[in-house]
Amino acid sequence: EIDEDDEPQEEGNNLSMSELSAFIAQEYGPAVDHEAIMARIREIVVTVMQAVWRKLNPQRERNTFEVFGWDFLLDEQFNVWLIEVNSNPYIGCSSGLLRAIFTGMLEGAAKKCLDPFFPPPPGASADDIPHVPGSDLWDKVYPPEPKPKSAQDAKPNAA
Repeated sequence: EIDEDDEPQEEGNNLSMSELSAFIAQEYGPAVDHEAIMARIREIVVTVMQAVWRKLNPQRERNTFEVFGWDFLLDEQFNVWLIEVNSNPYIGCSSGLLRAIFTGMLEGAAKKCLDPFFPPPPGASADDIPHVPGSDLWDKVYPPEPKPKSAQDAKPNAA
């Protein structure tokens, strides 16, 4: 339900990634590399997290997690700029899109962080839990996945 304390917003004030991609393609043509934009966002997230990771959990408590809000801006040349990172992001549902995003994001966080410690009771299965759209859109950005070795890399030096 939409929070009555939220400032009124038009439904179109937020765009999904697919809506943003469609808008960019319509306005600027297919030359814009959407995957390069997302790769740059991931790169910025990793760089920031590498810079501050020691301060995020100074007591080194195990089995904890935080949700951060990352605000980015695209300029006219589609350069990605980090505006801010929020350690206490606003997750109000002021539009249907935000409701769907936040519901999926929070369900995904619970699946990643809590389900391993709280398995279903005997006789039940995780498959019995209804799928929440967006809960499976998590990307592991760090540490990066190891690159597969090519056949040539696997050969020992014959020198």
